[in-house]
Amino acid sequence: MALLSELQGGKSYLSLPTAAMALLLASPASVAQIEREYGQHVHGEGNAEVVIENNVVTVDMSLPGMNVVGFEHAPRNEADEAAMESALVFFKNEPWIVFSPRAGCEVVSINAHTHGFDGGHAHDHDHAHDHDGHDHAHADFHVLLTATCEDSAALRWIDLDVFTPFPGNELLRVDVLGEDVAVRARLVPGQARIDLR
Repeated sequence: MALLSELQGGKSYLSLPTAAMALLLASPASVAQIEREYGQHVHGEGNAEVVIENNVVTVDMSLPGMNVVGFEHAPRNEADEAAMESALVFFKNEPWIVFSPRAGCEVVSINAHTHGFDGGHAHDHDHAHDHDGHDHAHADFHVLLTATCEDSAALRWIDLDVFTPFPGNELLRVDVLGEDVAVRARLVPGQARIDLR
């Protein structure tokens, strides 16, 4: 029995029982590889997890600071500070996320903050880029959004547009897990929609 029930347009669709079985059968080495691949800090790329359960949608997204503001150091001047504040204001509002209308989803909370812009090197992962012989601290924007829906079963798609306002984003990997859906999507500029059905 194939793990993927359908492969279309770069998206993988798994039935919930199949996804659960795959998780149970996954070896520790496989889980570690997935963690390395998706937990990795790569400029131009970001990661998001979407959970849909009991008419609640949670989006947990992480983007390298380089993608959003063009730097990963402590703000050095007023322009750096303004860029960071502008990005946080953008994420704390909701123009970057749109839900298919039939589900009746409404954003109830957004927590947007940064990690690592103080110059610290507080992470432990494999590096996917060259440091050119210098110590380079990583910094990220982290966004946690919660929405409630009148009928999450009617949710057909979600748009996550972090590309238009921040052209440094080239790829957003998104894993979606819900009561009746499991999707892995690769969003790119011009294609920011996650199809859930």
